[in-house]
Amino acid sequence: MSPRIEVIDLTKTYRRDGGEVITPVDHVSLDVGADELVVLLGPSGCGKTTLLRCVAGLERPDRGTIVIDGRTVFSSDKGIWEPTERRQISMIFQSFALWPHMTVFENVAYPLRCRRTSETEIGRRVAEALATVGIGGLGAQHPGRISGGQQQRVALARALVAGSNVVLFDEPLSNVDAQVRAQLRFELKVMQKRIGFSGLYVTHDQTEAMELGHRVAVLEHGRIAALGRPREIYENPESEYVAGFVGTANIWPGRIVGTDATMVGIETPAGLLHASRAHLSKVDGLRGGDLVSVVIRPEQIRLARGLPDDAPNSLAARVEASLFAGPHTEVVVRAGDLSARIWSHDALLDLEDDEAVCIVIAPERIRVVPRAA
Repeated sequence: MSPRIEVIDLTKTYRRDGGEVITPVDHVSLDVGADELVVLLGPSGCGKTTLLRCVAGLERPDRGTIVIDGRTVFSSDKGIWEPTERRQISMIFQSFALWPHMTVFENVAYPLRCRRTSETEIGRRVAEALATVGIGGLGAQHPGRISGGQQQRVALARALVAGSNVVLFDEPLSNVDAQVRAQLRFELKVMQKRIGFSGLYVTHDQTEAMELGHRVAVLEHGRIAALGRPREIYENPESEYVAGFVGTANIWPGRIVGTDATMVGIETPAGLLHASRAHLSKVDGLRGGDLVSVVIRPEQIRLARGLPDDAPNSLAARVEASLFAGPHTEVVVRAGDLSARIWSHDALLDLEDDEAVCIVIAPERIRVVPRAA
């Protein structure tokens, strides 16, 4: 099945006052499949919103191609430029952009009235859209009288009633508190699976990206630094940037001191580590003396009292701080010249500051990436 959205070698530049040229979208290519939600993740200024606005037709790129549902809506080579209203897409913004003086029914009906659809057809399609998103009984209510989750459903119903199954989301949950945001993510995930629309979703929230995206594109300075399923990106980051931005990671400098058919030896300021080659995608071509970075997630370090044992990657350390965080206790230790964050789920482990401990890291849990310049 053909992708619902195709972005091919897209570039967008701006010229600032003073003549400086910036490139928020720099030769980006990606696609969104049928019934797929692809999340654009990255910090402010990485280009994710500009890319979304290019797909929506709110920004005109300099070069490249955009195809929506098999129809080219922008092509620099062919001189094609379709305005937003002809792209058959819908967009949901940070505030959901609901008109407070209109009822839920009127908000959802608005795009149909703009097209001069008959009132009979409007009534039928709005009722169908509201029922689809699970708020069929709220048509007479005003947005200020319903919950945040219900407002999200109204915005989605308005997007779907226009007849488009391609929806663009511009950080729609950024203006609500953490508890409500978690509930809205769950509701959106359920609706996306049930309704089956395709979409691009912009966020700077890592948790949001991991929970919602079928695939996640991590953007860095206008380029895609990683693109894949959330678990793949989290467990096998391709660079220090991706490892540090997606989730929490201990990133240690290291130097390759030896390799064989099964293991890679890395000297770090915390001590000698061995990483399993079977779980490393970036070690091919590495030789003794090469500088690398070691990536270890906090939940992948085992913490115990006492001195190091004979287990691989067993290192002596001392406790610097211990912080109770509800589901886990975060323990910060110093091993050699490095600090490490550890998420322990051992409720009986009550450690004192400066206490001697042992940290153990299984070789298959270690990832090795190129050292950042």
